[in-house]
Amino acid sequence: MGTAALTPLLFFALSSLITIWALGQKQCIRGLSLLPTWLFNLLSLSSCRHLTWPGGMNSTYAILIIYYFFHTLQILILDYHPPRSTSFINRYKLWNNPRRVEARSLFSLRNSPKSRLSFALKQCFKIFALFTTDAYLIQGVISTAVFAGAKPSDFAPYYELLLFRPLTGQQAVVRAVISMSWIWTASYLLETSHCILSILFVALLRWDEPEEWPSIWGHPRYATSVRGFWGKTWNRITIPTFAFYAQHVLDKFGIGRKSGLGKIVLPFLIFFMSGLSHGLAGWAVGDVALERDMLFFMINFLACACESWVGKTRWWKDSKRRMPSWLLKMAGFLYVCGFFFMVVPLWLYPKIYGALGS
Repeated sequence: MGTAALTPLLFFALSSLITIWALGQKQCIRGLSLLPTWLFNLLSLSSCRHLTWPGGMNSTYAILIIYYFFHTLQILILDYHPPRSTSFINRYKLWNNPRRVEARSLFSLRNSPKSRLSFALKQCFKIFALFTTDAYLIQGVISTAVFAGAKPSDFAPYYELLLFRPLTGQQAVVRAVISMSWIWTASYLLETSHCILSILFVALLRWDEPEEWPSIWGHPRYATSVRGFWGKTWNRITIPTFAFYAQHVLDKFGIGRKSGLGKIVLPFLIFFMSGLSHGLAGWAVGDVALERDMLFFMINFLACACESWVGKTRWWKDSKRRMPSWLLKMAGFLYVCGFFFMVVPLWLYPKIYGALGS
């Protein structure tokens, strides 16, 4: 990867320092600070192709950088909350808290060095477990076994939409792995990064307490529907910010959040911003088929809308009462897996096909 990988990180660090400084300034200065903040963010985004290891890091990093365009505008202008004091630490806590987890002042730290060490050791173990699983199981065994016999033609447009088209056993296995691999890649990269940063800010710099770095993930038990997967299981990094902008749009048009229209427009805007962010990230790293990012998230929005409608029907309510809870959960998991089996190739196959030079 080389020293060039430090370039996007350096630009993002400069952008972050400007943002942290601006959080203690007057409104006019905060507004002007967006120019250099976004400039360094843009430079970081344009150089993120240098992050070639581990696989997928460049696109994941690009998505987070695009997210910070939204985040900085929110915390500096649209939803500004003055820091408890003008200290660097308190301004940092506003910047590095997109989920609005309750933060404490630097002078109210209660955790002993022993508890910080215990926290760091747990995070180190998690990093080791994630890295080992990815390197030796996911990449070393599963990917090697599954993709050893795969051909570029297996990802051709003919196989994107599965409508009673014949698949060989190998093609079916490849499709199943592709349909789930993106979940592992995002989870592995984001969780590992989260652990590393938590060690830095909790154990080394001691700016935060362990409870200020809760898990960014929900529990897998909620992934029994597409709504549950995105709303309760998937990571919570960007959703609060996207929800803020979506609510901002509803307020501008006088649409109540709890109204029928509001319950449709709000998730639509969140999925729309997610698709836009992924598409822009793909553009930044030289991806192809950028429109498929938006298509994927719009299909997921439609699936969530359909689930909401079905969930209100008497048939579904009666079915839930008659069926055992364990059977409902199992059926739900299978349904979500089947949904991604059908939909994810529409999103990823054109990208893989283009990356293979076909």
